[in-house]
Amino acid sequence: MDHSKVEISRRVFAVFIDAFCAGILGMIPLLGGLFAVGYMLTRDVVWYQFTRRAEWRGSSFGKRLLGLQVVTLDGRDLDWITASLRNLPLVVGSILLFVPVIGPFIAPLVGVGFTILELVFTFVDADGRRLGDRLAGTQVVASQRG
Repeated sequence: MDHSKVEISRRVFAVFIDAFCAGILGMIPLLGGLFAVGYMLTRDVVWYQFTRRAEWRGSSFGKRLLGLQVVTLDGRDLDWITASLRNLPLVVGSILLFVPVIGPFIAPLVGVGFTILELVFTFVDADGRRLGDRLAGTQVVASQRG
């Protein structure tokens, strides 16, 4: 499989699509915030795990629409833990919102900080691997399947 760097604009647009999906989940009364964070953590594996359809392997809803997928560098199937580790830097700010009293104050700073860090890694890394990809041993590539 070709592991060349994909366009950052496609990746960013895929994240916006997934964030929109998470926002819809976030509107569910009482537990919406947890569902939204859970989706953003596991978005690259959840669709495949529930459908078992090959075209969803390593793809969130946004990635699937834009012809992208996440692969592991060692060729293993993407699992719940690897997907969550990969996406943790992008949701750490949202997770901090659940911390009583100080969470709402520090969450935006941490969230923006990690988002900037992830963008920098994506731009400067020759393969487009952000911090989450480095932690999880993954890379976003153009999908080779239908």
